[in-house]
Parts: sequence; C-alpha cells; structure tokens
Amino acid sequence: MSAIAGVVSQSTPPGALVARMLGALVRPAARSVAVWTAEAGSAALGARVASEADGPAVHTATGCAAVADARLDDPDDLAAVLGLPAHTPAAALVLHAYLAWGTACVERIDGDFAFAVWDARDRSLFAARDRFGLRP
Repeated sequence: MSAIAGVVSQSTPPGALVARMLGALVRPAARSVAVWTAEAGSAALGARVASEADGPAVHTATGCAAVADARLDDPDDLAAVLGLPAHTPAAALVLHAYLAWGTACVERIDGDFAFAVWDARDRSLFAARDRFGLRP
C-alpha cells in the first residue's frame, strides 16, 4: 500500500507534518519515503511507496513539484510527446504533463495513478487520480 500527502500552511512547518501523515497512513511494507518542501516553506508534498521501480515518487522542475503513485500506460509515448527521454520516471511525466497542459493533463495520462502537483507559479495545489479510482 502507498500514500501521498500534501500540506499548505502559513504557520506550521509543513515538511514535518507531511512526514508524520505518511507515517500514520501506511504500513511498514511501504519502504520508500520522499518529502519535498517549497522554498518559502509554506507547502510540502510527500509520498510513501512500496517500491521505486518507476523512479522516485517526487519530482521538481521550475519551482513546481509533483508526487505520484503511478503505473502509467505507454510512458515512453507520453515522454516523447512531452519531449522527454524514454524511461522518464512517472512523477516527472506527471509534472511535465501538468506544466504542458494544466489540469487537462489527466485527460492525456493513461494508467493507474494518484498524484498531487504544487504549482509555485500561482501557489496552487492540484490533485487527481485515474478515472476508475484504482489508486486511492
């Protein structure tokens, strides 16, 4: 079982809060934990996954960040459309899809996924999961 978590806060340090949330949500079987905190310290995202077979669960670019628990269909095709190398990790694909297409990215991503994206450009948080809800 995996989990993703996010916090946007002006008062509480969000990185520690996300780490505590992930610890409470997931059984010990999920061994890989990654937490990202915004430079201003007002937002944090984290993921705890059973395996990093698809690459790290957190990816950052242009001040934005994404956490993902994802098994994507045809990830190399999505990478090619986005101008990224083959075998790009799922969290990176999700973030670059969001940067390219905004919230409509969910219409262009196929597979089983749950993700959250912090957009530093407008200080917003976007979260989504696959159409069938296979990733809770």
